[in-house]
Amino acid sequence: MDFAYEEISKYVLDYQIDGNRVVVEFQNEAGEVFDSSAIIKRSNTLTSQVQRKVGRMAKAQARRHASRMVRSALGGGMLGRIGSSVARSSISNSMKSAEPSNHNETDINDAIAKAFRRVSRNFGVKSSSERVSGRERRVRQTDRRGRNEERALSRHEELSFQDYLAKHPIQNLFEQDVLSRLLVSVAQADGRISEDERNFIMEALPKKLGSIQDIAARGEISSVEAEELSSESKKSILLLAYAVALVDFDLAPSESRKLNEFGSLFGFSHEEMSSIATLAKYETMTSVMDPLMAKNELYDAAEGIGLTQSEAERMLIQFKKSVSY
Repeated sequence: MDFAYEEISKYVLDYQIDGNRVVVEFQNEAGEVFDSSAIIKRSNTLTSQVQRKVGRMAKAQARRHASRMVRSALGGGMLGRIGSSVARSSISNSMKSAEPSNHNETDINDAIAKAFRRVSRNFGVKSSSERVSGRERRVRQTDRRGRNEERALSRHEELSFQDYLAKHPIQNLFEQDVLSRLLVSVAQADGRISEDERNFIMEALPKKLGSIQDIAARGEISSVEAEELSSESKKSILLLAYAVALVDFDLAPSESRKLNEFGSLFGFSHEEMSSIATLAKYETMTSVMDPLMAKNELYDAAEGIGLTQSEAERMLIQFKKSVSY
């Protein structure tokens, strides 16, 4: 089913032009916000200057997406709406040196309508292509690596990153405090917190939790605190922590070790941690994926977050199959 811009314009909360893409925030009648994007049809004369900026813009987009997810998991509502203005300001500043958009309004509106297709299931509207079962969409592979990767993607289809967080949000101050301390602990795993990391964390977290120094001063998460968390909250917290650690597409070994330490503290097995990491990596990759992106760009992003080239290709294939283009 194709959507006309006039039919879905009431759901558009905000959008940004990112080179030849439009990145859109849609809000349904329940107040839930969903990010999506689509290509703006254009001529084949995109300048090399814009192409050189794609990597920086992709990182900025991933940061914005992760920030939105953290705010949404911490309660959404007014917090999410207040935070969105901060995130939009941040993304605009990071992209302000890019060339101005030369797309006309009709092309932009058509792209927004295409972006809506990806999230339409959250608005009570489904296209015929979206009714294809997850099992029919899986890629058949005969080698062991292929089967493992396929199972990882199947787990994602059963309950996606955003679906899980929507079902199991961070519900109270105790859980918010644990998340904030975990984020700070992972950020300073290499011995320091960069200015970018500091700004990101402070924009994503509620001000009531205090400054980075305040959060760090409350210390590491204890075994007693871990025991007081439900298994669902533990997974939500680790999903968000992984996604935040991945936004720069440069997961440091120290950050990975710290995340695994928290996984052990929370009682997750190696297989369960692998599943959590896969969900976060899939979410991070799809937040910046372009259905027609170049393979070298795909592989560069995959390498930065610890995915093999074949894993990244499978993710891109699944992504293409989910998009009406």
